[in-house]
Amino acid sequence: MNIIELMEKYFQPLDEETPPFSIGNKVEHLIDGEEYFGAIAREIDLLLNDTSLKDKYFFQAGWRTYFGFKFNFDNLMSSPLNDSNYVKLLALMASKKVGVNVRIFPWASPEIMTDKKWWFGERFGFIGNNLELAYYMRQEGMADRVVLNTLNHPLGAMHMKVVLCGGFRSDAEEESGPYLVAFVSGLDIVPDRKDTSAHQADAKYRWHDAGVRIEGPAAAHIYNYFSVLWEYQHAKKVINFQAHITKGKSDIIPSHSNSPNNLAKLTIPRNYKPGTAAVQLLRTMPKYGRIKLPLYLQLNRYASTQANFINDLSEFRTPLPIAKKGLFEYATMVEHVFSKAQRYIYVEDSVCNSFAGLGWINESLKANSALKVIFVYGSDPADGTTPLTILAKGFADYLFPGIDNPADRIAFFRADIPIHSKVIIVDDEWATVGATNFTRRSFYTDGELSVAVLRADEGDSFARNLRKRLWGEHFLSSDAASNSISTALETVFAAGRNDLKPYIERMDVPFKFEESMTMEYIDIKLTKLTPTDLIAGHNTLYLTSPPSLNWLVFENKYIDVIITMENYKRHRAAYYVTAVNLDAKTLMITPPLPLSLRTVITVTEGERTISRYADTTEGEGTISRYSSPGKWFGKEPRFDELTYFFKNFDSRNNV
Repeated sequence: MNIIELMEKYFQPLDEETPPFSIGNKVEHLIDGEEYFGAIAREIDLLLNDTSLKDKYFFQAGWRTYFGFKFNFDNLMSSPLNDSNYVKLLALMASKKVGVNVRIFPWASPEIMTDKKWWFGERFGFIGNNLELAYYMRQEGMADRVVLNTLNHPLGAMHMKVVLCGGFRSDAEEESGPYLVAFVSGLDIVPDRKDTSAHQADAKYRWHDAGVRIEGPAAAHIYNYFSVLWEYQHAKKVINFQAHITKGKSDIIPSHSNSPNNLAKLTIPRNYKPGTAAVQLLRTMPKYGRIKLPLYLQLNRYASTQANFINDLSEFRTPLPIAKKGLFEYATMVEHVFSKAQRYIYVEDSVCNSFAGLGWINESLKANSALKVIFVYGSDPADGTTPLTILAKGFADYLFPGIDNPADRIAFFRADIPIHSKVIIVDDEWATVGATNFTRRSFYTDGELSVAVLRADEGDSFARNLRKRLWGEHFLSSDAASNSISTALETVFAAGRNDLKPYIERMDVPFKFEESMTMEYIDIKLTKLTPTDLIAGHNTLYLTSPPSLNWLVFENKYIDVIITMENYKRHRAAYYVTAVNLDAKTLMITPPLPLSLRTVITVTEGERTISRYADTTEGEGTISRYSSPGKWFGKEPRFDELTYFFKNFDSRNNV
């Protein structure tokens, strides 16, 4: 197929209502932090030093951004990039000498960040980072260059992660014209994303992610979308956020200034085509309206109070002009593309639990007996165990039903590091990369941006190259990265423990979701713990004795452990419960998890995180306190339904 035929097959209907799309883009995949941040750093270096580039700009929108972030990679020669923190670097670019138009647009939620005295640092993570960023930018004289993005739905976030940079060249005729670059990814500008693709066990940070660098007209489309959201935010009333950043002082951080600060849209020259790839923007913006709780939650006082509080936020009842009924381009595109899949669907994500998405895959599997599906999953530790519980239910209720011999057609791989990438690839032809997770909230309630990319020409394929790069990273055999889809699929479906990189393992399919699953919370004083193979050359976890543990128990089978140290270091592990006696207040634990082959222990020491398999970890302890959430109105919850409702709210159901 040529590029036009592929667009007609995969892209959403090409009419006036279609999401922005363009041909003639140069698109490069960027896997993991070192590669992604290194590419951004090179663009910043260009903005700082290329005198032929005029009307320069640097825009960034993010879910979380750390003001002290540094692009300190060994291969960078520019001193400011190695030495300056992010705010200092922005100030340098915005200076009169350099003349870059800097605009930073971090998310700030009025629901969780106002009327509270947040203390910043590790305890509050993203809640503090974005307000700190705005505070320090204003301290550096950039008050009009930073706007806090409060456009989120009350039950969602502005989750997009975008960097825009470029300008216009006018030095030589053959090089004159626009230079427009966009980075779209799942990566926040924070230090713990700075991992390499090796994901070494002793690395300071261990984090898998993905993004793209786009040069061409699609970058202008993203620029114009950024400018629209920036303008919408300036039209809203100013919201004052309160925080304790200055010692002994309550700092007030306004969302934005009242002065006009709009951005002019870019006009894309017809002949501006630095590449051959087709790109379509996939935007998610929620439908703003009142929250309608299901009946069983209306009877819950806490849920009703929360819903009434959100509904009282009248400013969120006015839809954005660009999304009066919401924008659900990503979900619409994914459903359409899954229906076109013939050879394989690949999903790489930290959540993987969209019931709708799993249902679409199920329909495609039943319609095409040759279709294969591969998931690579690794949860973000900040999400806790709720996403895994929802995933297990989603697979059992929506993916597996009606599929004969699912193990022959569905492969599921679970990593002990966050698989924070949001990637879907179909048949080596179509791929999407960006900030949109494979979950209901990302599909319908968060503000998201991803891009769909089609192969550049007959001899090259962005989707194939991305698949080869990712499977080559996760699997040991080079055949997984073969140009041949058949060879690659055979390798992946035959993969066992010895065929995978150390951080990833295969789970048996199908795995079951227990309908009677309940949650119980237990505090334990552990009297014996014998971890092995944790730190190379050392049989120690740096524990004080005896440590205090909090256990989250699912049906006496699954335990999530957080070990709290006397010096406030945190260690996270997971154990399989082999015997528990609540009456006698004793238990025995051994690995592995029922959904995993090995126990994984992650050690966090300051900014240093180390993960190791603990093949022979055993423990026994004494229960000092036991409590259970009980039942809601005679109904025993299969999982925390209140948390599930608020965290996975579907804004299409607003009334």
